[in-house]
Amino acid sequence: MLFCRRPRLGEGKQRLARALGACAALTISRALLDCALEDAAAWPGALVIAPYGTADATWAAGLLARAVAVQPQPGGNLGERLSAVDAAVRALGHERLLFIGSDAPSLTVPDLSAAAAALERSDVVIAPARDGGVTLMGARCGWPDLAPLPWSEPSLGRALESACRARGLSDGSILRCGRGVRSRDGAPCARGGLTSGAPAAARAAARLHRMRRRALLLLAVVLLLAAAAVLLPVKESLRAALGWMASHRESSGLAFIGLYVLATVCMVPGILLTVAAGAIFGLVRGVVLVSVASVLGASAAFFVGRTLARGWTERRIAAWPKFRALDGALAARGFWIVLLTRLSPLFPFNLLNYAYGATAVRPRDYITGSWLGMLPATVLYVYAGSAAASLAQALAGGARAGRTPALLFLVLGLAATVAVAVLVTRLARAQLEHELAA
Repeated sequence: MLFCRRPRLGEGKQRLARALGACAALTISRALLDCALEDAAAWPGALVIAPYGTADATWAAGLLARAVAVQPQPGGNLGERLSAVDAAVRALGHERLLFIGSDAPSLTVPDLSAAAAALERSDVVIAPARDGGVTLMGARCGWPDLAPLPWSEPSLGRALESACRARGLSDGSILRCGRGVRSRDGAPCARGGLTSGAPAAARAAARLHRMRRRALLLLAVVLLLAAAAVLLPVKESLRAALGWMASHRESSGLAFIGLYVLATVCMVPGILLTVAAGAIFGLVRGVVLVSVASVLGASAAFFVGRTLARGWTERRIAAWPKFRALDGALAARGFWIVLLTRLSPLFPFNLLNYAYGATAVRPRDYITGSWLGMLPATVLYVYAGSAAASLAQALAGGARAGRTPALLFLVLGLAATVAVAVLVTRLARAQLEHELAA
């Protein structure tokens, strides 16, 4: 049983945040959770993840590729939450349960296996922490009343043992699996010691080193792109690229998609390329190309925001109250929220791509919601580009009588497309404001 809280900027680890800053506390919180998830992924037995509240149930279910059960923690102090989750899981038929948190990177899979083996012959297993708390607690029967225990005090370990003995779990059945403490038969209860500092320091340091490497790689990419934007004739190159595509309409589709994806990742406004697609490729083919390219670009930015640029993204959205208001609803209604934000002008397209990477939304909900939500604007701008190109051709050739109905059809079609897009946008904005107020 893994008890965990979803790392968020400004939430949890308040003592660390006061000492090191909110961003550093978030980095440490994420590294600790990743260490616990590594062990959970390698655990050979059944696994239950208990997130802090039902809102993060979907997030918890997607943390690992292996099969997991999710049992959200209810309200109350830690003792009340532990007791409630313990009772719920035992009601499903499980008997021997090990509880760990995400703040004990010294725990390893062999430690967990040793604790599970100890439960074969004992009622309770407790692994003490150096500060007087516990890093692991396991039982093969129900716990005593855990609510009144001093969960934030150094006396927690002794109080937990006393409560177990008062419940009748004494007579050598309490095994303290920890450094320097041995079981009844004299053998070490956990190989290497559960509270040894060396494994914790090594694993946390390795995790932070990988994060620093990602940050340095991202910084190098950003600096390279910034230098290219300053030193290279970007506008001229873009104009030349679009001119080449106009001269090679039949074979330049893939090149257009690649250019669009690169522009999206670099947070270049895509409206120019979308309108240009209508002028170059026409309405139908332009809509198909832009739809594919915009989804690929948005997905690429999403995964960059979830991995390399996660810290930068979280700092940006921390000061974005509208998006933070929706963050809690994403785990339960991810597809619907993504669809509404794509339809609404309240949220900028390029920043939204990265912002969703730092949330609990599932990739499939993000991709399908983005595709459908971007489609009305795609049709509108591609139609505008196609109509403008047709109008320019008509004016260049002279507006003969035979072309007047075609021009009128283009104008009316564009007006109808704009009207539909405005209506959809207003409906989406109203529904989104309802979500924000909920």
